[in-house]
Amino acid sequence: MIPLVYASQEPGTLIVRGYGPISVWSWDDGFLYDAVDLTSTAGGAVASGTEMVYFRDIQSKTYQQTNMSLTSQLPSGWEMIVLQIGIHIPDNPVDNTSSATIATSVAMAQSVLEYGYAEFILDNSAVIASGPVSRFASPWGVFGHLDFSSNAIGSIASLQNGTPVQSAVPYLQIPIFLSDARTFRGTIHFYDALAGCPVSATMRIHMVLHGFMKSPAM
Repeated sequence: MIPLVYASQEPGTLIVRGYGPISVWSWDDGFLYDAVDLTSTAGGAVASGTEMVYFRDIQSKTYQQTNMSLTSQLPSGWEMIVLQIGIHIPDNPVDNTSSATIATSVAMAQSVLEYGYAEFILDNSAVIASGPVSRFASPWGVFGHLDFSSNAIGSIASLQNGTPVQSAVPYLQIPIFLSDARTFRGTIHFYDALAGCPVSATMRIHMVLHGFMKSPAM
């Protein structure tokens, strides 16, 4: 059982700490996610003040990038109880057949984890959750590579930004309630320049909200 959720004596009902009872017939387990690309300048630098904004600029994005249909808010009649916030760093979309590229890909992810600062904001002003990117473990698995050459291990480079199982990702101490009447966004800030870091290509980074979702059809 999720630490924030308790069984009720009433059949079909769960108690969410900080929210109250919910019906299993009206709510479902679900995710909201959005992807933003981090692109460096020539030489692999990321300027100080760079900001990545999530759940806002969704135009022309596919379902591989986001499942948001409206900018910064849920559709009419939808609600969500957010239990986890995660940042997922997938494989860098450059050729990963050489050990040099593998090392670069891992170093790029390490730069984001070490220098990025994330926030989740409600109603354009209230910072509900914040901290280094490394605080928000990915609920979608472990970032890493394996490279095999001539039937032998040529090189191995991996970097963990999550856990192998979703249940091991920390839950919020107090759930966050979203509705169609509230706006929200996530951000990753880089307050210091990442000069000389090996961000040598566009890097796509996801922010993921996991919890209970309710739609008008339920």
